[in-house]
Amino acid sequence: MQIEKALEKAKVTAHEIDTSRENYKGVAKRGAILFFSMVGLAQISTMYEYSLQSYLKVFNIALETSKRD
Repeated sequence: MQIEKALEKAKVTAHEIDTSRENYKGVAKRGAILFFSMVGLAQISTMYEYSLQSYLKVFNIALETSKRD
């Protein structure tokens, strides 16, 4: 009986995790594009090298100014 309850709870939890993961895929994809775009600029010229701090600043600004769902 306890095992059945635990399995059912695990199934519900797994579904919630999958749903949450799907919700973040778009943000993760855009973040990766932004990061690799900034990193790729350094291949054009060393003048365009950016630190992680610079990336995080741009990323946070993008989050603040993006349209809310």
